[in-house]
Amino acid sequence: MLKKLCIAGLFMTFSTIIYSQDISFGPKLGLNYSNISGHQTDGFSPRIGFNAGFMAEFSLTDKFSIQPEVLYSTQGADAEDDYFAYYEILQLGNVQVKTDYINVPVLAEYYITPNLSVQLGPQVGFLVNSALELDLEYEGEQEFRSNGLENQLHKVDFAISGGFEYALDSGIFFDIRYNLGMTDFVLAPDGGLQGNNKNRVVQLSAGYSF
Repeated sequence: MLKKLCIAGLFMTFSTIIYSQDISFGPKLGLNYSNISGHQTDGFSPRIGFNAGFMAEFSLTDKFSIQPEVLYSTQGADAEDDYFAYYEILQLGNVQVKTDYINVPVLAEYYITPNLSVQLGPQVGFLVNSALELDLEYEGEQEFRSNGLENQLHKVDFAISGGFEYALDSGIFFDIRYNLGMTDFVLAPDGGLQGNNKNRVVQLSAGYSF
């Protein structure tokens, strides 16, 4: 169902491009506050990352528009030292699950006022980088290890994205958004991630629209 929704969103975007007479676009950059939810994820805490990319807005009326974006987004979570039980012979320090995506949200945008709008729509994410990074002590030696998770995670992630945007008359805009992951992104359970794992991301961004 979610895949069909994303396909419908892309079709709606291309249709809007054809008929829209008012188009604006520009770069955007912001902070991510991401986490992982699911079974046995109480040991996770949020990871601070960033998002960066481009947006375009296709106005249909004074109140309604379609806004597709392409964003590089660093996501994942921090983990408590004892979460990854199969490392119990080690003394762990900092532990991070890092997942980086190229996200493509397609948002319907409704203007509550000429400057304030609410946004909602599907998002598809393409995994481009992932790792389990940890500081550890083994046999008295301090080490840093980074283990790739590419073979344990799905390459595509689906989410629902929604939030608010405030645009100044100068073209500068600010938005706050929540991305609710809808699919379990773990392919194999033997990498330490356990249960039905889904992405959760709060984004605070700013940009400029031409």
